[in-house]
Parts: sequence; C-alpha cells; structure tokens
Amino acid sequence: PLVDLFGGIKPDLLKANIGLTLVEYVYTMFFSILLFFVIELPLVTVIASIVLKDILLAVLFSFTLNIIITLIVFFIFYTYPSLTAGRRKKNIDSALPFATTYMATIASSGAPPVTMFKVLSQFNEYGEISKETGKIYRDVEAFGMDLVGAVRKTAGRTPSEELKELLWSLDTVLTSGGS
Repeated sequence: PLVDLFGGIKPDLLKANIGLTLVEYVYTMFFSILLFFVIELPLVTVIASIVLKDILLAVLFSFTLNIIITLIVFFIFYTYPSLTAGRRKKNIDSALPFATTYMATIASSGAPPVTMFKVLSQFNEYGEISKETGKIYRDVEAFGMDLVGAVRKTAGRTPSEELKELLWSLDTVLTSGGS
C-alpha cells in the first residue's frame, strides 16, 4: 500500500543500477528518515535550549527544523535514483561511439557474439557500457540465459536510449541470423 505510492521511481531504480527492489528502497528511505529524526531531534533540542535559553522555544525550533530537514532528506532519497540514472545515461552516451567501433571490430573478426560482450565488459575505459555488457555476459555465462534474452533484459533496463536502440538492433541481428 505505502510502497505503491512510490511506483514512479521503480524504472529509475532499475536504470540507476542501485541493486535494491522498490520495497527495499522505500523501507530503507523511511527507516533512514526515522532514524535521522529520532537522533537529530534531541540533539538539536539540547543545542537550541543552550543557545536560546528557553526550553519551549528550543523544542518548537528544533521540531520545526527537524521537519524541514526530514523533508529535505526525503526529497534527496526520492530524486537519487533519477539523478543516478541520468548520470549513467550521460556516461553511456559519451562512450557509446567508441564502444560501438570496438564492437564492430570484434564482430568483424568472426568471434561469437557473446565474446564481444565479454571483451567489452573487461574494458573499464568504457565505464557504464562495460557494466551493461558485463551484465549480458554474466546472464549468459553464470545464469545460463540465452544471448537474445540477456540482450533484451539489458535493453529494457539501460538508461540510455542510444544503447537501447543498439541492443535492440543487435537483438534483431541475432534472431534473424545476420552478421
């Protein structure tokens, strides 16, 4: 019920590669906010009572300040997946022309398609593209998924539209048997 209110951040969680489900992320967010509030309220109240020398004013001030800070922390948690996905998209899009050239070179050598993803995943210079291709290789080698399914899965979760188009094009080539 409460988690359903945050369904809008689920696609960004997948694209940001945070590694938590929506339920885990929402529970982590609320636990962190609660913990932050419980620790900060007495601390700020004591400091404010020393500075203001009026306990009632100090409690009112610290409670108001804690509400504001809690809302800021909530906003940070809420926007973090989107910001992270955006950063990953930018990283992927900037390295994609170079990675595509490298992929074409590997493909023209006659190596099996899975080798292309294995080799590309080992080059850290490509940043997030290496991570995305590493997921494809891992899904095929460790989890026994077929290459087409692994490519489709990664295409559905990548934050970059350009990489998504490339992966769907590769999917077409792989399923139609082209080179």
